[in-house]
Amino acid sequence: NDIAELKKIIEEQTNEFKKRDENVMLQLLMLVRSNSKICEAVQNIDKKVGYMMKADTRTRALALPSPNLPTPFLNLLLTQSIENVTVVENMLSNIDDGFANKEKLKSYILMKVGRTMSFSASIRNAIACCFDKDVLKLYSYKGKTKKKFISLNLFDVIYGE
Repeated sequence: NDIAELKKIIEEQTNEFKKRDENVMLQLLMLVRSNSKICEAVQNIDKKVGYMMKADTRTRALALPSPNLPTPFLNLLLTQSIENVTVVENMLSNIDDGFANKEKLKSYILMKVGRTMSFSASIRNAIACCFDKDVLKLYSYKGKTKKKFISLNLFDVIYGE
């Protein structure tokens, strides 16, 4: 009798342990599956970031927010006439708003040109953002035969002085 009762108790406990072990194994299996899905998602994101880092500047520029031209400079930049240059210069030299306008324009040019190219290419692109080619032909760097480019406030904005 005692042996039969002990045998019955052992079988009941064995069944309970098996059920508990099955539940634990099921939970572990579910965790492994969810972890593998998370790992796959992280790998996919890593690949996408890698592609973006290797992409050329045109593709990378699409991933960045597009710069907004500061309100005071709407319809003035790209300067297409000397009159536009004069108006922009007045806005940049204005005692009240000149500094704020310069900073807004610097931020716009930095966002537009970006930091992905060489210094000289960045300068060329910054000048191209501000001046039409026909207007730019009227200026030379020191202004011996043409108008002085270095005396412009736009020069200070572009070259960061």
